[in-house]
Amino acid sequence: MRIVVFIVIIEKLITMLNKTKDTKTRKYFEPFEKVLVNIFDEDMNSVWTGNIYSHYDEHTNRHYMIDGSWTTEDSLIIPYKGNEDLLGTIVE
Repeated sequence: MRIVVFIVIIEKLITMLNKTKDTKTRKYFEPFEKVLVNIFDEDMNSVWTGNIYSHYDEHTNRHYMIDGSWTTEDSLIIPYKGNEDLLGTIVE
């Protein structure tokens, strides 16, 4: 019984630490901000595509776009502004 309680407490602490770490280091975007999202096309090429940012869900650690797509990887979403030349390009 004590071991189970101890394990549950440790799991909750780990979850809290991970959420704290993620919210401190994650990228931040404004709702309806133009973004580029790195996705795979039908030929399995990694391509920068345009989208509109919706929101970040702290419970799932997901960045959501208005079309319903999402990513948990900060490296797969960047601001469109300043990166316009990447739109439609394949990531090498």
